[in-house]
Amino acid sequence: MDIIVVYWKIKPDMEQDFLEWWRSGLGSKPEGLIEEHLSKVEPDETSTWDLSNSKYVTYLNVGKWKDKKYWKKVFSGQAKLQPFEAALRERIWVSVKDTRE
Repeated sequence: MDIIVVYWKIKPDMEQDFLEWWRSGLGSKPEGLIEEHLSKVEPDETSTWDLSNSKYVTYLNVGKWKDKKYWKKVFSGQAKLQPFEAALRERIWVSVKDTRE
């Protein structure tokens, strides 16, 4: 299993547009996608990773895929800046090495 984390920087006045766009998704669930979660970054006194900025609202999307090759079938090439983005999203792949339940 592989995980992709997408770091979204959303214009504050277009947050609802982003949420509607994200919820519309890809239509049917693509082959290889296990699940994905969209989370709004809401720092507090326990936060040690500062992803906040007064110029945008931050979201992280965590997608679990069976393998990176499935993701590449759906997402190929360079991402295009959407009207609701304050800056182009950033992505990183991480490989699961162990699981704790």
